[in-house]
Amino acid sequence: MINNLHIERFMDIENETLGLKSLTVITGVNSAGKSAVIQAILAILKKADDRGNFLLKQFDFGFNSAICKYDAYDNFLIAMDTDDGNIVLSVNAEREDLKPRELMIGIEKNVFYLSANRKGYETMELKADIYSVGVQGEYLFGTLYNDKDKPIALDLGNGEEQSTLGSQVDFWLKEILGMKFKLHAEEKNSNIIVSYDVADLRGLMPNQLGTAVSYLAKVIIMCLRAKSGDLLMIENPEIHLHPKAQAKLGEFLTIIANAGVNLIIETHSEHIINKIQYMIFSKKLDTEKLAIYYKGNSREAFEQVVIDENGRYSVDFPEGFFDASLGDLMEIG
Repeated sequence: MINNLHIERFMDIENETLGLKSLTVITGVNSAGKSAVIQAILAILKKADDRGNFLLKQFDFGFNSAICKYDAYDNFLIAMDTDDGNIVLSVNAEREDLKPRELMIGIEKNVFYLSANRKGYETMELKADIYSVGVQGEYLFGTLYNDKDKPIALDLGNGEEQSTLGSQVDFWLKEILGMKFKLHAEEKNSNIIVSYDVADLRGLMPNQLGTAVSYLAKVIIMCLRAKSGDLLMIENPEIHLHPKAQAKLGEFLTIIANAGVNLIIETHSEHIINKIQYMIFSKKLDTEKLAIYYKGNSREAFEQVVIDENGRYSVDFPEGFFDASLGDLMEIG
């Protein structure tokens, strides 16, 4: 899909080239500018077609809004090396130039994006007549309603009995949250009504459960309805999840990447990163399929963090992430 992403003078990035892998993890401190990676891809997708312009209308990637403020720059540039050729977006105060004009990639075509500002639980969800995901995940339960009895396109290696979208969603809710779930999505008055069976309890509405369930369900549906070769970009997949569940989510994401889906994950979760590291150690993820980038502050460049085939960091993870509480714990003794 996208092999390399080059960014110049865009948001908090002055000049960076990032190699993207099957599983690309973007992390770092708050307000360091790490979101600019996904935003750069969105800037191209918004210009690509009418669908992108509509779904991404809340984003302003014009010159005045997106130009890097660290110097008096007169343009910004975003370039992507893809399997189908190079794509370049150049923007200055007078014009925006996208080459080529006809792209093989597109939002809700083979690229899907789930914003950190996505919706949690809702009493009624939207039908998925045109779109499958939506920037806030607003169409995902509608997609589940449409496709719950259809086989998924991915081989996840967890048995034929979980081959439909609906059964796979239930399977992974149980795997990640540690209790039996069945998610129901039914149409009523042109909307989708969502309810859950949890263990021995039946017909629980989303507001009767923790908000993490609805956030997690959307991530799971988004991943399971994908097909090999798609690109999924997910901000903060760990929202509201317990640390153990975050680790299990990390395992799920590596399985999705191994099935041929390309993932760009922006996260603050050390539990997700630790589990990815363990998946490499246990030979369940090839180190060549992983790229981790860390941004320490807005003026620093991204630092690539490499995990070797034995699951060890080739250099220490940047200070201030895993060791955030270490000093306090050592003082306590």
